[in-house]
Amino acid sequence: MRVLDNILSKHPVNTKRQIEVDIARGLAVFFMILVHVTGDLSSSAVGDTLFGKTVDFFGTIPAAPVFMFLMGVGFVYSRSQRPFNLFKRGIMIFACGYILNFFRGFLPLFIGSKMGYYDLNVDGTPWYYFLIEGDILHFAGIAMMFTALLKKLKIKEFFYPLIAIIIAAVTPLVGGFSTGIGFLDTFLMTIFGRYGYVFHPFFSWMVYPLMGSFFGWMLIRTENKNKFYTKAVFTSFFIGVPALIYYMAHSDIDLGIVVGDINNYFQHGILSNLLFVPFVVIWLSIWYMAASIIPEVVKGKLLFWSKAVTAVYVVHWLIVGWAEFLFIEELSLANTIIAMFIVVFFTNHITDLYIKIKDRISERNDPALNPHLN
Repeated sequence: MRVLDNILSKHPVNTKRQIEVDIARGLAVFFMILVHVTGDLSSSAVGDTLFGKTVDFFGTIPAAPVFMFLMGVGFVYSRSQRPFNLFKRGIMIFACGYILNFFRGFLPLFIGSKMGYYDLNVDGTPWYYFLIEGDILHFAGIAMMFTALLKKLKIKEFFYPLIAIIIAAVTPLVGGFSTGIGFLDTFLMTIFGRYGYVFHPFFSWMVYPLMGSFFGWMLIRTENKNKFYTKAVFTSFFIGVPALIYYMAHSDIDLGIVVGDINNYFQHGILSNLLFVPFVVIWLSIWYMAASIIPEVVKGKLLFWSKAVTAVYVVHWLIVGWAEFLFIEELSLANTIIAMFIVVFFTNHITDLYIKIKDRISERNDPALNPHLN
């Protein structure tokens, strides 16, 4: 705190939208779309190319960890800080994760199997997997509920790093915990994790929203963003470089990024946390410094994706899910690139249409804008 005394105010002063946050979140959504196209629609040969490995990298650290870190920043900048509202939204988002599973996974799988394309247990994967797998929406809901609990207990964001350290340390001890009761374990795996069924369990992914909230707590009190990001980068290198050296010196450690077992990326440990959190902070710092040279049309699109992140996420998964089970076999490299353009194009336009329809309905139901309702 002595280091930050000269750049932090006691009260929020930097309360407007942060352009670097919108850029990083918009890019995270874009990278997730690309990596889901390669992961679900492409042939395995595409993944072995330089292009495939590049997409794999940008679909890992600059995607989900960035998104979850910025979710924590959003908790600080949110206009509604009431724990009840946040908890209720968390329940809704968590439930939406299972609804999305049905419409983007099980339903097209079921229809495709009835049309004779494959067995219902496709490639040996049990059919119920596509109903119970845990993904980002499930985690986002849990993160909101947990943060609501912290707010209810009046635990300040200044102490969130300590909670993050505890969660990271406990993760190896509780990872994979189950009761043997199938229905109960379906929900518990979103907390404790299980290879192949959940991609972002509470342990240890909650580290990122917690650290993001701490970062947001400082950012919203920052009177000099240049000094703030300079010191943030320095601190990140101080933490991240030793962790990177340790990782490079131990060839037996598999983080599942680009090479190795991808499950290790989704269900990682404290070393990943020590590498990924500094990366996210440095990544944000880069976009803060580069924001002024990015074309306005690009920033505008990233801002739109950042604001409509949940809708973009749902729409792109519906497109990819139905395409995977009903229309597309394993794509070549050239066709993968074409598919990326198509999925991004339709995701963007369908989301835009959805937002406009939603806004129009809200206007019609708003007494202040519609005198016929008074």
